[in-house]
Amino acid sequence: MARKKATKKSKALTSGEIGDRLATKYCGEQWSLFFEVRNSTGYGVQERYADAIAMGMYPSKGLEVHGFEFKSSRTDLVRELESVAKSAAIQKYCDFWWLVLGREDLIKAGELPSTWGLMVPYRNGLRTIMVAPELKPCTLDRRFVASILRCSKRAIAASGSAAREKDAWNKGWNEARASKKSDRDYELQSKERKLQQLKKSVKTFHEASGIDIAREWDLGKIGAATRLIVNSGVDNVNRDLEAYLRGVRRSLEYCEKKALELREDGMAKIVKP
Repeated sequence: MARKKATKKSKALTSGEIGDRLATKYCGEQWSLFFEVRNSTGYGVQERYADAIAMGMYPSKGLEVHGFEFKSSRTDLVRELESVAKSAAIQKYCDFWWLVLGREDLIKAGELPSTWGLMVPYRNGLRTIMVAPELKPCTLDRRFVASILRCSKRAIAASGSAAREKDAWNKGWNEARASKKSDRDYELQSKERKLQQLKKSVKTFHEASGIDIAREWDLGKIGAATRLIVNSGVDNVNRDLEAYLRGVRRSLEYCEKKALELREDGMAKIVKP
């Protein structure tokens, strides 16, 4: 019988990733969501934290308060389940209390406390495995309200900082784009200047030589001749040409002399008795 391949477990969501999904679920005008909520401000009290608190904004739906505990590893979950009483410091203000796991298989059957609900990752969001039972919360006291307001203040400050960072990034991006465009424009202008200079040089050469290098002649030969003149100098080239012409003239004179001698010799043989 063929053995089934072991299915590779997906990586558990981190607390930050759980928070992002929770923010997607508890969003809009209906909810206000706060993270890392302490049970009280000030000193002299035993500190307890909820990973998140969501409060409903609609009186028609009861202005419910939901508390959340995030767990991304089996070790942390077991530690939490061994001291569930710690959550009571904030759970007592909540209508519902939820455990939100980074992966569904972190918890075993029968481990979930009876007063807790359970959410796990599903696709890009969260799904409810166990509905949280409705609790009987006590009235919110001022210390806890102050703690929620402090979380709200931190969130607003972080939002403002993020907005400033975004504005700074956008400013830097726009400046970089403008600088790049300026560099590109300068490069195009430089190339245009070089092109105009080249056209001017071609025109000057055409007017001086009568040769249109854009349409006529073998450019390789023109280049070789130009290099010869440049390397040798115009005066040297003129002297070489004059010497060449003198040699040609002497050769012609010699040929003419020999031709005349041959004609005279031929005529002498004809008239000889």
